[in-house]
Amino acid sequence: MGEGNRETLPRVSKDEAFEAFLNERYGKVVSAVRLIAREQAEDIAQEAFARAYIHWDKLWPDGNPVGWVHRVATNLALSLKTRAGREIRALQRLGRRVEFATPAPEAYPELHEAVSSLPARQRAAVALYYVLDLSVEECAVALRCKEGTVKSLLFDARASLRTKLGEDYR
Repeated sequence: MGEGNRETLPRVSKDEAFEAFLNERYGKVVSAVRLIAREQAEDIAQEAFARAYIHWDKLWPDGNPVGWVHRVATNLALSLKTRAGREIRALQRLGRRVEFATPAPEAYPELHEAVSSLPARQRAAVALYYVLDLSVEECAVALRCKEGTVKSLLFDARASLRTKLGEDYR
């Protein structure tokens, strides 16, 4: 009986099914993604639907294309936001870059050794703030912490370096 019913239903091609899915869901995906990625929402939705089309054989008729495309679009929006933040910070740093000669670690071996012995987060804060010349705010973004935490890391690092190198090492 099941097979008899199937034959009475109109056959829908793969492309017709995708087009119907696209027409039904596109606006909803754009609306959802707009909350995350604002101006890029349409580009992200288009990318999600392009990927759905590529994987359509797996998604239709037995898969969950609605859940799949929403998940892909959300992941794309979140990764775009993260990646865009990283790119903006990198461009800001490159825009400030000044050519100068940096002494090799061998020029100040005791300083290099002292900094190398600091805990990882203190080393990172020192590198970002003193070597890359980032602001405390930029360091906080890079370290994914609060500005107060960066200040604390730098304070502790300086105290440790003073103990290891002496007060008059500058």
